[in-house]
Amino acid sequence: CTELCIPYKGSHRVVYADRFYTSVELVKELEKMQLYITGMMLMSNRIPEQFRISKRSRDFKEMERGGHKMSVCEYKTYHGKKSKMGLICWKDKDIVYCLTNASDTAPTSHCYRHSATGSRPVAIGEYNSKMG
Repeated sequence: CTELCIPYKGSHRVVYADRFYTSVELVKELEKMQLYITGMMLMSNRIPEQFRISKRSRDFKEMERGGHKMSVCEYKTYHGKKSKMGLICWKDKDIVYCLTNASDTAPTSHCYRHSATGSRPVAIGEYNSKMG
């Protein structure tokens, strides 16, 4: 995936990636290229156990549609500076995981889902507007 980004190296653009490519390792690799990323993630071994929410868990059952939880992780960049990435767990019909170092994980915006109004984290709204 990083080979496709070489022409944009150093441009500080945001790369939007689907769930098959997004990972913590990709965030760090793109940071070396001075690029940012927002992408969905599969609930596989790419997401640390402590951040996963099972459909059978109490967290899932108690979370209302539009509800979300977030975790922010600090890491050292390639240049030795501190940086942050956020993992957002948002409940639409199922849990949707979004990893980003391009936007704040806290704000929410309104969305329209099947003739109902709800809320979603801004990072997910930005992803949806760019990826369709």
